[in-house]
Amino acid sequence: MSKDNRYTQEELDKFREFVDKKLARAREDFEYMQKQINEMGMNSDGDHSSDYIDGSAAHMDIQRMNEMAKRHLMTIEELEEAKVRIRQGTYGICSVSGEKIDPKRLRLVPGAKRSVEGQRLFNLGKAKDRDLTAM
Repeated sequence: MSKDNRYTQEELDKFREFVDKKLARAREDFEYMQKQINEMGMNSDGDHSSDYIDGSAAHMDIQRMNEMAKRHLMTIEELEEAKVRIRQGTYGICSVSGEKIDPKRLRLVPGAKRSVEGQRLFNLGKAKDRDLTAM
């Protein structure tokens, strides 16, 4: 992979700022979800005489919130991995093709490791990730 296929340090610095903002927001959202889940758990006092439907609805709400919290946690992990790739200078490089990922995609999905086409091929099992640090 040539240096032309990599983003400049100035571009990486801008991506770092953007990723840092997204990461801070994702952490705030995750903490908020955790507080909401804890409050919902405390508010369901375990009174078995309460309406079965109300209890079931509350349980479903807690499950839904847990799923949302898991998605936030996955986003946090993806953004942390993106920060590592920024430090390595491999951020924005498709791990399938070795080409630059479109900056528009990186703004929409800052944790993206693959271009749209690279992701499609990966999902179909027609391509594997390469180690970009070895290139």
